[in-house]
Amino acid sequence: GGVFETQRQAGEVGIKPHTLLRYMEEIADVLDYLHQKHQLVHGNLKLSQVGIDHRHVQILDWGIHQPEHVTHNLWSLDALQFAAPEVIEGYPVPASDQFALAAIYVLAHTGYPPLPSRSLTEFFDLRREKTFDTRLAKEHELSALNRALHADPAARFPACAAFVKALQANKSIP
Repeated sequence: GGVFETQRQAGEVGIKPHTLLRYMEEIADVLDYLHQKHQLVHGNLKLSQVGIDHRHVQILDWGIHQPEHVTHNLWSLDALQFAAPEVIEGYPVPASDQFALAAIYVLAHTGYPPLPSRSLTEFFDLRREKTFDTRLAKEHELSALNRALHADPAARFPACAAFVKALQANKSIP
């Protein structure tokens, strides 16, 4: 589902940076609004849940995360790529959605998940060392992505929009 998957199936790898940053800004604004105004955390955001309608981003599935059900979730490798460590442990916070947004950026921009792996074992082995493969990012993106994908939610940006602004400030887009 979603626009990004449609683009990938059409043979296009990665969304053009200026377009992707505009989409990321819209998603960040929605997430921050829900975090600040309603104290809601999505907690399960992934690329397949993002769509485009009339050139605006929409979150297609707003199944608000229920922490009490985390221990009963059957995690797929795909879903784990977007899940912050605290979400997997059952303690989602607003910064968890920022982690997912940064993971979406990596996949939508490069065509690869943040931690390319072929099995759950390989994923968890890699996750013990890092939260994303830095070889997937451009030099100017590393600082913002390292912070937004930090294992500790307190070390992430204060809001999703701050993460996107950091990406925009450090961009080297033609």
